[in-house]
Amino acid sequence: MKKIFSLMCGMAIALFCTNTMMAQNESQTALLQDGDNVQVFYGAGALSSAYAAANAGSTITLSEGFFNNPGYLTKAINIIGSGSDKTTIYSALNYLSDESAPIQNVVLEGVRVNGDIYVRYISGLTIAKCRFGVFRTNGSSIENITIRQSQFATIVGGDYILNIAVLNSIITSKIEYSNESTALVFDHCVIMPTGSCWDHSKAVYQNCIAAAGCNTNFATGSTVRYCICQFGDADKYIKENNWFGVDPTNLFSDGNGFEYSDERTYTLSNPETYVGSDGTQVGIHGGLYPWDMTPSTPVVTNLQLQVNGATLNVTYDAEVR
Repeated sequence: MKKIFSLMCGMAIALFCTNTMMAQNESQTALLQDGDNVQVFYGAGALSSAYAAANAGSTITLSEGFFNNPGYLTKAINIIGSGSDKTTIYSALNYLSDESAPIQNVVLEGVRVNGDIYVRYISGLTIAKCRFGVFRTNGSSIENITIRQSQFATIVGGDYILNIAVLNSIITSKIEYSNESTALVFDHCVIMPTGSCWDHSKAVYQNCIAAAGCNTNFATGSTVRYCICQFGDADKYIKENNWFGVDPTNLFSDGNGFEYSDERTYTLSNPETYVGSDGTQVGIHGGLYPWDMTPSTPVVTNLQLQVNGATLNVTYDAEVR
């Protein structure tokens, strides 16, 4: 589906004329929306420029392409890409605010981060439909984190993580954190710590599919509910209605077991056999957020600008997907 919008921007909008007059053939664009004000930035540095101009509560929408790293993120800015297969941010993203001004309630969606995501002093972060390396804490007061419909390596953290929910995601390495008080929940995930050890405190795993790692099972004190497990049963965690010792050969419709690739979606061969606690199939295709990497926001394309006296006409196509 495709819609075309026309946006009239008056003189009250701060226009960065140098960006507007740049060669329009640069494929990367960052659209900064701050209330009724809209600014457009171009080129590999567009994200950095948009972030520098943004106020708390603004949203930056990125086109397809590669974007330079914006540096430390210390403001509550939403960043929305065109999809993790289309929008890439170079190197790690660092949400490193300080105790006096913690980041609150922000969204990162539809991007590939070529590196890890670091967080410090943050309350309320949603990472959706992204690909990245490690979710890594750096300091104190990290709470109320949601990671959904994403593919990433692992979570690494210490004593200051509270309330993390990982939903409908693919995790490709060990889970490594040390806070016994962390409310860490994995729901409808595929967890494949291949070549790595499980090295963490207890967590809740429900409606998940888990491959055997080098330690072959979950941490002591964990709760395991309605999960498909390649490894055998054990007494060290709380269990309810699981499938242990499952042969992965015919588990998935492509017959590739727990082999990883970016293209795989881990579709069950017999979803009716593995029904989870919520009445939907176990794994990433059940639950509240069935696996879908398509951005939930419109993707801006064919952006055109025209100055008419004191008014800037902005015309663009928005692919609603």
